[in-house]
Amino acid sequence: MIAVYDLQTGLVTFANVRFCQVTGYTREELTQLPLRAFIHPDDVPAATERRQRRQRGEPVSGEAECRLVGKTGQVVPVAYTVTELDAGDLLSGALLIGRDISERMAAEQQIRRQLTRLEALHATDLAMTGSRDPRRTVGVALHHLMTQLQVEAADVLLLDPTRMTLTYLAGIGLPEEAIVRTEFPAHEGLAGSAVLERRTVVIANLAQRQQIFDRARRFVQSGFASYHAMPLIAGGEVKGVLEVLQRTPTAPSAEWRAFLEDLGDRLAVALDNAGLFTALQRANTELTVAYEATLEGWARTLELRDGETEGHSRRVAGMTVALARALGVDEEALVQLRRGALLHDIGKIAIPDQILLKPGPLTEAEWAIMRQHPVYAYEVLAPIPFLRPALAIPRHHHERWDGSGYPDGLREQVIPFAARIFAVVDVWDALISDRPYRPAWSTERADVYLAERAGTDFDPRVVDAFRCLRAAGLPASVGGNPVDGAGVRGRSDVSAHPAAPR
Repeated sequence: MIAVYDLQTGLVTFANVRFCQVTGYTREELTQLPLRAFIHPDDVPAATERRQRRQRGEPVSGEAECRLVGKTGQVVPVAYTVTELDAGDLLSGALLIGRDISERMAAEQQIRRQLTRLEALHATDLAMTGSRDPRRTVGVALHHLMTQLQVEAADVLLLDPTRMTLTYLAGIGLPEEAIVRTEFPAHEGLAGSAVLERRTVVIANLAQRQQIFDRARRFVQSGFASYHAMPLIAGGEVKGVLEVLQRTPTAPSAEWRAFLEDLGDRLAVALDNAGLFTALQRANTELTVAYEATLEGWARTLELRDGETEGHSRRVAGMTVALARALGVDEEALVQLRRGALLHDIGKIAIPDQILLKPGPLTEAEWAIMRQHPVYAYEVLAPIPFLRPALAIPRHHHERWDGSGYPDGLREQVIPFAARIFAVVDVWDALISDRPYRPAWSTERADVYLAERAGTDFDPRVVDAFRCLRAAGLPASVGGNPVDGAGVRGRSDVSAHPAAPR
C-alpha cells in the first residue's frame, strides 16, 4: 500500500489501488480525508509519538505496526514505514509504504492459542498426578475449560454404574437454582442421553427443549442458551458427563471441539477410580510424549514453510542432546534443551515469505527483518510457563562467541550454554546439507570449518567436544532421518562466512 499525505494538513494527496482496496474508499474520497482518519484510535498515540520523534531529528528505523480502519469499519493490521519528502519552499509531504500483515497476525494468534491450551492440558495432568482427589482435578480442568473456550458455566456429573444414577460432583458458573437436584436417574434428561448413546449431545437452543427435561428448563431460567453434554469414557466405560453451557448461542470451531474432547479425556481418566494412580502416572508420561510430538509437528510445519531439509529440527535436536549430555548437562535440563532445539526457528513464522524464501541475496533492510526472528520466537514462547526454560536456544542461537551475533550481541560465557551448544550443531548440520547456492559439504570439510571458527563464532570448548563426539561415531541421523541433502531450498542465516550457510 502506498500513500502520500501533506504534513501540514494531514490530507492524503495520493493513494495507490491497493490502499483503496484495503480501506474501501475511492481515490477521490481518500484525498478529502486526513491520514489520521484511517488509523485505529488506540494506535494514534504511538503513530503521533513516532512522527514527533522524526520531527525532532531522532532516528526512527524499521517498520512500525498499526491498525487501519476502513470505510465499512473493517480493521486491518499493517506494517508501515514513513519517509518525509523535502519539497523545498513547497508544502512538505510524507510517503507511507505499508503491507497487510493479517495472515501473519492470525498465524501468531493461532500458535499462541494452541500453546496456552497445551499449557492448560498440562496443568490438568499435573493436577491428576499430584492428587487422588477427583474434585481437585475437576476444579482445575473446569477452570481452564472456561478460560480457554470462553464458556459461562460447566460441571461434571459422576456416574454410579450400580445404581445407574448421575450425581453432581463439581461445577463453575452454575447458579444454585440450576442444580437443585444433585442426583437423578442416568436415563433422564440430556446428560442421560449422553450416557446411553455414548456420544456428545449438542443443543443449540435449550428453550426448545425446556418442556421435555426439568434440568433444561432450569438452565433456560438461569439464562443459558446452548448446551453440550460429553460422556466421559475411560477403559471403555462411561465414568460421568461433562456439561458445558453458554448464554450466547455460538457455532463451535473444530479447534474448540478438539480442546473440549482432549479435556474430557483427561477428566474421564481422573474419574476412573482412586486406585488408578499408577495408570495416571503412565498417562502423564504419554502426554509428555504427545507434547513432544506436538512440538515436532510444529517444527515440521516450519520446515515445510521455510523449505529446510526434511527432519532438520528433529535431527539437530537429537545431536544437541547428545552433545549436551557429553558436556555434563543434567538429564532434566536436557528435556528443555531438546524442546528449545525443536522450536529454534519458530520465530520465522513472522518473517514475510518474500524475505524468507528469497532465492537471491537479502538487502540490508531485509536482513534487519530476518534478524528479528529470535525476538519473535521469544515473544511467541515466553508467555507459556512450561516452555520458558527452553527459551535460551530460540532467543540466542545466533549469538557469537566474539559478541558479533544477534539479537542481543552477547559474548562468550554470557551466551546461555544451551545456545552455545546448539549453535555448533545447527551450523554443522546446515553445512552438510545442500543449498540452492552450493552443494552439501563433506563432514570432514564441515569439521575443519568449525575448528577455524572456534573462538570467534563458537565456544572453543563446545567445538572440541563436538569433534570428539564425531570422532567417536556420532551419526548425522541422531534424533531424525539420515542426512541425504535432497530437496533443500530454504534460507539459513547461521553464519556470514562466504562458504557457509547464509
